[in-house]
Amino acid sequence: VGGYYDTPIEKLMPVKMIPEKKKRSVSIVLLIDRSGSMNALSGGTSKIELAKESAISITEILTDKDKIGVIAFDAEAEEIVKLQGIQEKSQIIEKIGKIRARGGTNFYPALNIANEWLKVSDTQLKHVIIVSDGQSLQMDESLNLVKQMAQKNITISTISISDEADKKAMQEMANLGSGRYYETTDASNLPNILIKEALMSSDLIVERVFRPIMTTDSEIFGGINTKAFPALFGYIQTSSKKGSDTLLTSDHGDPILSTWQYGLGRAAAFTSDSLPKWSLEWLKWSDFGKFWSQTLEWCLPSISDDFDISTTLSGNKTILAVDAVDASGKFRNFLNLQAKIVKPDLTSEDVSLNQTGIGRYECEFDASQMGTYMLSVAEMVNDNPQKWRNIGFIVSYSPEYTDLESNTKWLHELANITDGKYDPSYKDVFGNREQYIWRTTNLWKWLLILAIPLFFLDIAIRRITVSYEQIAELWQKLSPSKEINEQRIIMTERLKTRKEIATISQTQLKPYEINHTQKLDTPQIPYTSKLLEAKKRAGSIR
Repeated sequence: VGGYYDTPIEKLMPVKMIPEKKKRSVSIVLLIDRSGSMNALSGGTSKIELAKESAISITEILTDKDKIGVIAFDAEAEEIVKLQGIQEKSQIIEKIGKIRARGGTNFYPALNIANEWLKVSDTQLKHVIIVSDGQSLQMDESLNLVKQMAQKNITISTISISDEADKKAMQEMANLGSGRYYETTDASNLPNILIKEALMSSDLIVERVFRPIMTTDSEIFGGINTKAFPALFGYIQTSSKKGSDTLLTSDHGDPILSTWQYGLGRAAAFTSDSLPKWSLEWLKWSDFGKFWSQTLEWCLPSISDDFDISTTLSGNKTILAVDAVDASGKFRNFLNLQAKIVKPDLTSEDVSLNQTGIGRYECEFDASQMGTYMLSVAEMVNDNPQKWRNIGFIVSYSPEYTDLESNTKWLHELANITDGKYDPSYKDVFGNREQYIWRTTNLWKWLLILAIPLFFLDIAIRRITVSYEQIAELWQKLSPSKEINEQRIIMTERLKTRKEIATISQTQLKPYEINHTQKLDTPQIPYTSKLLEAKKRAGSIR
């Protein structure tokens, strides 16, 4: 319920978030908005995918006597997973994974189906969870239906995951349905919210007055009257893990305070609160401060006087130093010291410490991971550790972030070495430069189109035989006709004759030799006769 389920915190706690034996069974019907807006991304993942992931995670926290149903809605509703037990978990997960976003938003059809399911359900608790990022149609009808469902002890909670959602109406719906209203603009928070809501609806919160009962004594209770613990008004139902110590329980045997050793450290879980809601009487208790201080002291590593352990961070390396002294304050030399290092990713490393000075021992190890490192140092005698001394330190971020100013000197040097410019303008970067853009193109379509006619041409060349005579006959058919050739020859002869006449008149008849009164000795040949003679010559040529 605190949001620790299936997290690293739950792994190190001495209790399980899901108790092995729940008091009452529950039916949970999840209504998921699958309108088109649910395709929007949040943190790199669409809201519909986050909603599906959340719905799947709910199947992990329900027990065999619980039931689950899933309805996806847009303008209409679709039954994705009909109300059923979780025995067929793989089929349920497969069906949820097929939800796709589309359409508008309308709560009413989905609420109506959920109401019909839960009316006939035989579980002791019945709960509906609505996840939406929009404004619903038929909101008045939906609110009236919620009132009717509340009268049948069906509770309803709503989760708004967008600024565009009808937050006022969804909050009113949760109030009428005796449920809870959640609001977030970051849909990546949806899985945690949905799991928390499912846990709260699964009868895991116990609210009644009781006095804790001590079942196992501990140094935590030193100086405290364990027979007179004040009353508590509620707690979260859990179950103790194997290997843990249950120090306090409720009157029904549920863990209230559990502790255990986890790796090199210790962990404690108090399943009630330290606020007036459940612990009002404890706040008035005279040993309240003592109880919590001794609980924290029990969890913290013990500090030994004979070993002074310190760490120094140098880049990605950490130097572990130990100053060893005896009870009289004298330095202890020539010890065989061994260190066990647990890194943030929970991998461990064993390192031997070397003596570097009088009573001083050091070793170096990699500390490039961000997070908490746990160190344990012990003196080894015959390969057996005598007593472990535990400390821890945190690497919060890379040392480069300690300098918040830009290294302009280095940037200038880099620009000079590469013949570039420091802090160039837009024109310096993009101006007067050809930009080559490479892209790939599929040519197979064009090659296929070209190959088809070539294929038939190849077949024709291989299969069809053409003789020389056939080629000559085809050439004659394609060449110009005989009549056209004769006309061309006649026209050519006519042009030659005209050219000869023009040449003779220019060369034999000079201007100064012309005598208009003198008669020519040679008879003048008529022009038509010359043409007739030229035609005859052309005929003889043929």
